Amino acid sequence: MLYAVGPSSALGLSGAGYGLLFATIAGGSLVGALIAERVEQRLGRARTLALGILGGALIVTTRL
Repeated sequence: MLYAVGPSSALGLSGAGYGLLFATIAGGSLVGALIAERVEQRLGRARTLALGILGGALIVTTRL
């Protein structure tokens, strides 16, 4: 939280912005849980895992 909230923090979020960040993460997790089985059926387990790892790596390494 210290890294994200406050004018001198790295992200510079307000308290409301921090709450919105966590709400968005929770919503994305829920959507992912709801569609994971269908994606696995279409792509197969190995491709789905590879896509998840690649997507996670891209999100972590990409700066907006």
